[in-house]
Amino acid sequence: MMKRKLYITLLGLLSTIITAAVPYCDVRKFSITDGLAANTISDLKQGKDNLMWFSTWNGLSFYDGYKFHTFRDTPDDIDVLSTNRILKIEPSHNNNVWCITYDHQLYVYDTHFCRFFAVGQKFNELFNIDLRVSQVYPLKNGATWFTSEDGKYIIRSVGKTFDERNIELIKVGEKGLRSGNVWYIHRDIHGREWVLTDKGAYIYHSKIPSKLPFKWLRGVGEDEFLATEDGKLAKYDLQNRLTMIPMPEGVTRINQLKIQVTNSCWQPIWVLSSTTRAPSSLISSTYRARVSLWQR
Repeated sequence: MMKRKLYITLLGLLSTIITAAVPYCDVRKFSITDGLAANTISDLKQGKDNLMWFSTWNGLSFYDGYKFHTFRDTPDDIDVLSTNRILKIEPSHNNNVWCITYDHQLYVYDTHFCRFFAVGQKFNELFNIDLRVSQVYPLKNGATWFTSEDGKYIIRSVGKTFDERNIELIKVGEKGLRSGNVWYIHRDIHGREWVLTDKGAYIYHSKIPSKLPFKWLRGVGEDEFLATEDGKLAKYDLQNRLTMIPMPEGVTRINQLKIQVTNSCWQPIWVLSSTTRAPSSLISSTYRARVSLWQR
């Protein structure tokens, strides 16, 4: 009898331990019946205020943890949007939301006034252009970059978007910009604003001594590491020196750069390549004092 009670107790403890080891995951399904603007979601992003924003084919929605709220043009109101079909969104540094519609028109949803503003129309009037936006890159310093579908120029805005003094159009061939076909825009820890294009990197108000078409950029410590698709890796330091890093023989393509966050002083960068999977002792030994670089 005592053995049976002991077995039952052990089984109870074991089941409790197993249950405690299983992580809790709350999975819920949402649709238009829950308040979502449409069942077709084209993009979703989380803002600094932790609100989840959804661009749909029938307006903009956000989820506050309890219910959905939707914003769009309605038949009985003033039309601001060219279409309610929103293609891409980007939360801004001040918790507004940049919106690109299906026809690549640019708008911002102001969360204070609870309304859309036709920013693209403002740019068109200011620069006498016909802007079709490809991407929006909000940076932490308050600057926002806009790339165009035709690749002829990029636009930089700071602070209040409607202040003409803080809006700048940079055409290809001006101020060191070699191409408007932009892969990535990033602000590093030193405040430098990088624009990576298919014809070379561009640093706002600065110069980079290379025309290599870097596609990836990752910061490690005080340095920035850049990589091209065809297997070239480089380091850019505070003295504005670009140093090429020799890659192992046989590496002809880089697919991505990744940073591994660790508790030690090492910050490994993983160079994801489609050709070699062995760790490179050459690269790791060269930068092991500060950063370990591996090829896999």
